[in-house]
Amino acid sequence: MENFEDRLFDLFSQKSFEELTSEEQELVLKNMTEEEYQENYAMIHEFKEVDASITIETPSLVAEKGKTINYFYQSIPVYKAVAGIVLAVLLSFILQFYMFQNEKNITVKDDVSPQSTPLTEENYPSSLVVNL
Repeated sequence: MENFEDRLFDLFSQKSFEELTSEEQELVLKNMTEEEYQENYAMIHEFKEVDASITIETPSLVAEKGKTINYFYQSIPVYKAVAGIVLAVLLSFILQFYMFQNEKNITVKDDVSPQSTPLTEENYPSSLVVNL
């Protein structure tokens, strides 16, 4: 069986007190006065009128054919922008650190002297000469 409160709510939303049948009037009068019923009836119908007058336009989520979306002019949340900047700064510090660690110091001497004598016919070792 239907709950008594639900039954009363259905009566409030559908009929005024004068439109109720005698059985329904008896049921209502056991729990409230006629004035209380009329107040509830009026309140529910005011809510229905307000609800019917409110219209909310929702934009279409489907992009129109042939319409291009310009991503540069769309807004993004502030936290995403800040997170991107922090990430870029951290990556630049990490990259600079590894480049500094891998940097090799190569010293170049201005005064370069030969460490060995170049081979010529006079100083070529005779043991390495093969006559054919």
